[in-house]
Amino acid sequence: MSISVRQVPSDPVAAPLLAFLHADMFPIPEQWDAESFASLLSGHGIRLWVAERSGEDVVGFLLAREVVDEAEILTFGVIPDMRRHGVGRMLLDAFVRDLRQQGVTQLFLEVAVTNGPACGLYEQVGFSRAGYRKNYYPDGGDALVMTASLSG
Repeated sequence: MSISVRQVPSDPVAAPLLAFLHADMFPIPEQWDAESFASLLSGHGIRLWVAERSGEDVVGFLLAREVVDEAEILTFGVIPDMRRHGVGRMLLDAFVRDLRQQGVTQLFLEVAVTNGPACGLYEQVGFSRAGYRKNYYPDGGDALVMTASLSG
């Protein structure tokens, strides 16, 4: 099985596929619909990275917004049967490498405090805990705010 990671144009035409994948990656209250993705993909500074299996099936994606020298991961996930195979790490590494080349110095994200695997991945690649958002998620779940310095 071969996994490739690449940046793709942030085109609203991808919205239905992203919504389909997001529904497989996240619990119901956290799922985004195609309309939400289309709106985001039409925005300024949006970056979309995908992980593909054998160059065909999208098995993960990372959607972010970049503004001047900062970026925020808006959503990021891997389909359940491909988790724990390094796909998320490949996506995140490629994205961070590209941000550094573009001169981005700070990266932010929110992650559910209950999502131990994601928190562990973020800490492995250099994120640190910067804050806490109580009742951040639709189901009332709390989020950690994490940040990574990309300079130096």
